Amino acid sequence: AAENADKRTELRAWVIARGNLGCALTMLGQRTHGMEGVHRIEQAIDVLREAALACSSDDLLEQRASTYVNLSEAFQALAERALPGERLRHMERSLDWMAAALGFFAPEEYRWLLELDRAPVA
Repeated sequence: AAENADKRTELRAWVIARGNLGCALTMLGQRTHGMEGVHRIEQAIDVLREAALACSSDDLLEQRASTYVNLSEAFQALAERALPGERLRHMERSLDWMAAALGFFAPEEYRWLLELDRAPVA
């Protein structure tokens, strides 16, 4: 489906298909041992980033948020495979994508929680 959808004429279907492909690659990467699994997860991140960039209009808000959640999960999967020095960086990216997804739907009075300064933690 990811290969058959036309980004120019069926943007919503294309984004959904790319999101599904990204999720499948993430899951496959988690189940595949060694560097091949890491490469699958990195492939998933590339596919999901491409889908996220295509979701710039407001009528694709739910797809954009879903893609951001999927990106968060892919970075978390990558963190699980990373060396200790890289693990924190991947987890931070995972949290950034999740905060961005939540930002679309969080009530206004709680949005400040998504924008906390992380400098003291780092």
